[in-house]
Amino acid sequence: MVYGAWSDKEPTMTVWISVLCGMMLIGCRRDDRPAADPELPNVVFVSLDTLRQDRVGAYGYARPITPALDAFADKGTIFLNSYAQSSSTLPTHASIFTSRWPQQHQSFGQERALHEDELTLAEVLRDAGYDTWAGVSSRRFILPLNLDQGFERYARYWWFEKSARSVRLNKDFLRIARQSKDRPVFAFLHYFDAHAPYDPPEPYPETFTTVREDIRPDDTADFIARYRYARLSDEKLTYLKDLYDGGIVYLDHHLEELFTETRFSNGRPTLWIITADHGEAFSEHRYLGHSRKVYEELLHVPLIMVWEGVIPAGQRSPALAQSVDLFPTILELLSLEAPEGLMGRSLAGPLRGEIQPSDERIPGALDVIPILDLPDVWGMIATLPGEGRLKIIQHRDEALKLYLLDHDPAERRNMVRRKPELQERMVHIADSVGLPALKPFTVRSEGAREVSAREIDMLRELGYIDEADDIER
Repeated sequence: MVYGAWSDKEPTMTVWISVLCGMMLIGCRRDDRPAADPELPNVVFVSLDTLRQDRVGAYGYARPITPALDAFADKGTIFLNSYAQSSSTLPTHASIFTSRWPQQHQSFGQERALHEDELTLAEVLRDAGYDTWAGVSSRRFILPLNLDQGFERYARYWWFEKSARSVRLNKDFLRIARQSKDRPVFAFLHYFDAHAPYDPPEPYPETFTTVREDIRPDDTADFIARYRYARLSDEKLTYLKDLYDGGIVYLDHHLEELFTETRFSNGRPTLWIITADHGEAFSEHRYLGHSRKVYEELLHVPLIMVWEGVIPAGQRSPALAQSVDLFPTILELLSLEAPEGLMGRSLAGPLRGEIQPSDERIPGALDVIPILDLPDVWGMIATLPGEGRLKIIQHRDEALKLYLLDHDPAERRNMVRRKPELQERMVHIADSVGLPALKPFTVRSEGAREVSAREIDMLRELGYIDEADDIER
């Protein structure tokens, strides 16, 4: 059952009445599913939109902006080298849900829906007896994009004021946890507080601001869009970063409530997975915001897993992780059989302290992370024997870039001219995994959809002016 909305328009009074009726049906259950294994835990998957890894205290950030998340991370394992599959919400979440690379599921931009033939994690867990519920706070999750596949209940909060979305999400989820009965629950919780505009309620916007600029917090999404490629003063960048950090403090406030107040009445333990879909750029490479670039500040995201008594506490794993790994990891931790065709590798071994084995599927590389934002914006991270971790990037009509991440994690030195042989090897590996390295990207016809004028306005409101312009062309 989908509740919270039955259209992607702003709610009318009739819809609000339907919302209330739907919320009274939260306890309804399907009767045609098999009985769930009594040993299965609840699973809570937390997606923190636009949270950079280096803004989390558990990863070394000096400012105390994530005390609740840091304390919770101490109860489990954090992955130090975790990557999103894209710098945009839709392709990364589609990869999380399907364990397929973006070039395979091809769900990117507002014009490309997840194909209904894709098998999702929610569908697998539903068929294993889980009650599946999602609460989402971004309009990137509109129903026509099919990210609701497998969720029996799909609550959407984007018509609330931005500062109220997490409040409502927590309230509804905590109620669901308290009303859970014999079946385990799979809950996907999506928080939007770190995303622009950086305008949480008082006192959060002013938490760290030490300079004053003529940028209103509620205008920061538009400012980012207008000055995406501009050379900004240090003062303006500092101000934007301070506002961003204030939004993260507000996010952490909601996470504290989530972590401390969650009580499942079904009596089962809980597996927690906490990650982000992408980061945020602050002119590290002359770029503000996210999407359409695939630099490290946009892809390096936190990944925290907690299951008290099962996952080691206080562990910091150096294993390489990517969005597609979460589907098979969850299934192995639950002792459920993984379907064929998953591109991710389970991280259960690294959680036990084991070294992640090489990926023998990719000739010439020990591991590969394909990255795709749009058909002409892509990248790839790969570990080559004897060479370490490398990365290639292609941004539309720009020249190809090559970085040696082990020596240059900030991607300051393009090594294409100095290392042409490495560039050639990386290009051939990228081509072998379906990235548009040697030939144009073939976009399948399935999944294409018309984008409404309302959706285009929505994109502009969120600061995706370039994407909206592309659609209108």
